[in-house]
Amino acid sequence: MSRLPRTLMVLACLGFVAAMLTAPGAQIGGESPEYDERVRKILKEEDVQYTIDNDGDFKVIYKMGDVRTQMAFIRSTTETFRNLEIREIWSFGYESPTDVFPAEVASQLLEDSFVKKLGAWGKAGRRAVFVVRVAANADNESLIAVLELALSVADEMEEKLSGDTDEF
Repeated sequence: MSRLPRTLMVLACLGFVAAMLTAPGAQIGGESPEYDERVRKILKEEDVQYTIDNDGDFKVIYKMGDVRTQMAFIRSTTETFRNLEIREIWSFGYESPTDVFPAEVASQLLEDSFVKKLGAWGKAGRRAVFVVRVAANADNESLIAVLELALSVADEMEEKLSGDTDEF
């Protein structure tokens, strides 16, 4: 083998190893899921406590007032629309006893979606989830504002629909 192909092979291998070591959340042989480093950096800078789930999403639990808490997920996986990269932030607000939401609950969720400046209610199985979409490269202030919006809207709806129950 001549020197040039061997050199190219070595460089290619080194490039592969370097890419693996610098990929967000990537660990050779590690059990940690991959996550979006942009989100981790913001949460760390803003001193927001989180865990990372099996999908690489950030699970955040906020204290809402004196007695309630609310959980949200900041998705690491992003979607694109034309030239936009979009991230979703989810927070559950209701769980139905059946696969079909009662008509009055579905109506309240639709009405609430209509008046929101950002975000909308959706259905994920038996759960109603408030989903806010934001630029994947949002700055600290924007990401935290959208996170807090999702948390507060979902918690308010949960309290409205279930009274004292604080499941999410």
